[in-house]
Amino acid sequence: HLLQTQLFAALFEQNKNLILSMEMFNRDQQATLDEYIDGFIGEQTLINDAPAWPNYKASYRPTVEFAKQNFLPIIAANASGDLVRCIGSQGEGYLNKLDNSEQQWIAQQPFAEIKGYKEKFFGFMQGANHAGNSERARNTYLAQLTRDNTMAESILKTIQANPGFKAIHLNGTFHSENHLGTVGALKRMAPNLK
Repeated sequence: HLLQTQLFAALFEQNKNLILSMEMFNRDQQATLDEYIDGFIGEQTLINDAPAWPNYKASYRPTVEFAKQNFLPIIAANASGDLVRCIGSQGEGYLNKLDNSEQQWIAQQPFAEIKGYKEKFFGFMQGANHAGNSERARNTYLAQLTRDNTMAESILKTIQANPGFKAIHLNGTFHSENHLGTVGALKRMAPNLK
């Protein structure tokens, strides 16, 4: 995490037009994050109201503070945690229960496949002693796809809305390892994007 902050700061020295995109905040938390960045609420309110991840202060605070001090936008890129949990337990049919305002908290195509990702995901699930063919495992995969497709869509919308800016996205390893997950979804949405 220290390396992430150092890399972000070094990139800022080369190009001031940066946007920080984060898995650690969900789309439905964007207003709270913006209030913090704009100085309308304090850090403890952000931590409590977002809520921030338990390791926020030690792991992500330095990067967020760097962005805040340099007036850089921060994008809450991830899907709503509540919706993802419901997809994980109820499956794709849960989307039929969402109203228009809730639909904005996930990607327009939350279950779009990412080439090679299914095999990696179910290989991981079987290695972790989870039943790979069960309905629960399939729903968990759909929830994972929702996260990755939502983060990719968030990044792409941010880039499209801010020509000339570079988006730096932070996420856990599984979401980008081997260019799968969020990276694979973004490449599917925008094949020419570098």
